Amino acid sequence: MGGYYDIPIKDNNPAVRQDLILFFEDEGTDRSEFQYYEEANKGHGRLEKREIWTSTQMNGFFEKDWPGIAQVWKIKRTVKEKGEERVEVVYGMTNLPRKKANAERLLQLNRKHWAIENRLHHRRDVTLGEDASQVRTKGAPEVLAALNGGLLALMDFLGREVLVEGGLNRLGPLRCTMENLGFFRLAFLH
Repeated sequence: MGGYYDIPIKDNNPAVRQDLILFFEDEGTDRSEFQYYEEANKGHGRLEKREIWTSTQMNGFFEKDWPGIAQVWKIKRTVKEKGEERVEVVYGMTNLPRKKANAERLLQLNRKHWAIENRLHHRRDVTLGEDASQVRTKGAPEVLAALNGGLLALMDFLGREVLVEGGLNRLGPLRCTMENLGFFRLAFLH
């Protein structure tokens, strides 16, 4: 078994998240071995600054529950848009050693991950209405997620974009998707 992990630690793991917050925010933490990298991007009417701090000091502390841990990290994203500033801080860990992923590389990997995640979520939610779904029957949410994934894969294979029209009714995303695929039009969907 092999492979690397790079995991953001969120509220679903509150004890580990709190440990990381305490470590990175503690004024008494020795920062001499920290790696730091920052980058700024301007576009779409906003200025974004991303900063990452990485450390190997917590490896021994987390080793029992996180085999192979090599680094912990903190990413701070500051966005200035229309005169307002938003700050988001995310903590995480990875088993990628510094020889394979320094602070700059870890920030790049996290950016790529979230670009993919955001694109996928947007397609699933806006086009297929997954967030609005009220389906709760045994196994049905998993089946719908699998069908939605298959539908999006088919659209990618066919080279079709996912289009969303304004003012769609409850069946709108399905109708829009089926018409976009060019399969057929069902009378009851109009």
